[in-house]
Amino acid sequence: MTHAIDVVVAAILFLALLVVEFIGGIDTFLTSMMTYAGIPPLAQTVILLFVVIFLIILAVRLLGRAFAFLIIILLVLLLVHRMDPSFNVPLMQVPYHPAPSTQT
Repeated sequence: MTHAIDVVVAAILFLALLVVEFIGGIDTFLTSMMTYAGIPPLAQTVILLFVVIFLIILAVRLLGRAFAFLIIILLVLLLVHRMDPSFNVPLMQVPYHPAPSTQT
């Protein structure tokens, strides 16, 4: 059960990291472009603040359902684990099929 919970938490963290990396990349790109254009640092900060707010709203709108779905799964898994700690979700087992021998 803890493995299933860990997988869901990892998926949530991956999506959050994806959003943070994207926003950081946009921030770096815009900062370099505005510095090249000669925009003063205070104006850059104000512009970047509005851009970051817009990107956060965009990320929540685009990924909101995915975050909600993963959080619901996490809460259900935590509830099941709380009710029955001995319950285990079997790990995915990949069957091993040896390659056929090509020697004759």
